[in-house]
Amino acid sequence: MPSFSDIKVTDADGLIRKYGKYFGISESQYSEDCDAYDAVEIGKAFKNKTFDNTEEIKACYDNRIDELKENAEKPNGSSGGGFGGSSGGGSGSGGPSFTVKQEIEIPEHQETVKPEIQETVEGFNDLPKEHWAAEYINKLADMHIIEGYEDGSVRPEEYITREQLVKMIVCALDLQNNDIIVRFIDVPESRWSGEYITTAASLGIITGYGNGNFAPTQKITREDMVVILKRSLEKAGIKVNNNSIVKEFSDSELISDYAAESVFEMVSAGFINGMGDNSFAPKESVTRAQAAKIIYLAREAKQEVAYEKN
Repeated sequence: MPSFSDIKVTDADGLIRKYGKYFGISESQYSEDCDAYDAVEIGKAFKNKTFDNTEEIKACYDNRIDELKENAEKPNGSSGGGFGGSSGGGSGSGGPSFTVKQEIEIPEHQETVKPEIQETVEGFNDLPKEHWAAEYINKLADMHIIEGYEDGSVRPEEYITREQLVKMIVCALDLQNNDIIVRFIDVPESRWSGEYITTAASLGIITGYGNGNFAPTQKITREDMVVILKRSLEKAGIKVNNNSIVKEFSDSELISDYAAESVFEMVSAGFINGMGDNSFAPKESVTRAQAAKIIYLAREAKQEVAYEKN
């Protein structure tokens, strides 16, 4: 039965997401807390602490959430603004460290054990060469459009955040700020993604939510990603060629009205495909691997335009 002990982690967010269920912190609970508070703020509870058992971890977590909730309810309190803890396009920001002294047994049926060690792409310890998106990720990494985390991973199956996607698109298409400064309440100028988000907002590529927030650390849906992609291509002067054939998906009625045109245009142009069951799954979140493929294709389209001009 697989187990682990004496774990030292420099990224509290990553540990909670991976092992939280064994500590009594469900994925849905943690996601809700991250939407309400900053993951870095949550992670401060674990800074340089040592725990003798999983119950202490859960108690520490609960106490921190109660503290953040209490601060948020105060007149001058601040609850953060979505979960953070990762830097643009995937570069980890580190974070507090803590040690678990007790050996924790993980139920065998819940632990996925790979039968053999897979050869990985140079530079990323979790990207097998056979991964369907390895080529896209590797080429984007060479152009510094996507970056790995401090632990050497790139986490291709992890969901990409709104700010990570914006950073990658702005860099891939070389988008420039048009001197109009647009700020969101939850994106301070000092935030690592601030420059990219300001650029995209100044160009009208992103508009945020009606409450003045952008929710930078929230996961992004497939339909929202496609809307941002279409606007970005237009601002970059890239005219996409589509075959004028409107593809019908089994769940077309689930695509939001504001995204429908963008979805069908980008599908027709070959930037994105539907799912294997003939659905588009507009409300599903996007993985870093899926985003890498689409952004690589956008970069290719830009280079083709540049070539034609020369």
